[in-house]
Amino acid sequence: MAQEKDQNFEQIILETAERLFLEKGYVMTSTTEIAAEAGCNQALVHYYFRTKENLFDSIFEKRFNKFFNGIFDFNFNKNLSFKQKVKQIVESHFDLLNEHPKMISLIMNELSRRPDHIKTIKQNLQSVPLKVIDSLENELRQEIKQGNVNANINMMDLVITMVSLNASLFLLMPVAAEVLGMQQIEKEHVIKKRREENVKIILRYLGYRDY
Repeated sequence: MAQEKDQNFEQIILETAERLFLEKGYVMTSTTEIAAEAGCNQALVHYYFRTKENLFDSIFEKRFNKFFNGIFDFNFNKNLSFKQKVKQIVESHFDLLNEHPKMISLIMNELSRRPDHIKTIKQNLQSVPLKVIDSLENELRQEIKQGNVNANINMMDLVITMVSLNASLFLLMPVAAEVLGMQQIEKEHVIKKRREENVKIILRYLGYRDY
């Protein structure tokens, strides 16, 4: 029973810390505040995680890996064309950002604060998305050979373009919504429209002219 209670408190601390880190960022969040919000004393936070850095790392790496793997971790229908797969990936990535908009700022701030995290993240990434990327790279080469897409594009170009295009909306949306006084229904309309437009932009970037 005591062990179960300890596990519950550890989980409560993790969930509370994640919420505060997302809302306020690493620098503006303290272990004192985490403890108060979690309903425990600060000593218990340090007992489980030693330092705020350790607590943040355990959350960041888990969430980042889940966030990244979620973009590519699905099984394509074998009958889908390369173009349809790209459309599915762009939409999947956009929906993931829409579901977790604060993750973008947290990732950007953390990689700026600690560039060494990139190496750790790369080591911990699951193999599933990397296999999907390799498979898509082969399909992209076939599309290039057949003259369907631009010859000077590779998968890295495609991923970087997709990520920057999708992420920019959610980085700018809070400021734009505040300055323009947008209501929730207006924000939802902008997000829906941008999702459609981003798919078109990516496919046209590849060279598909029927979008």
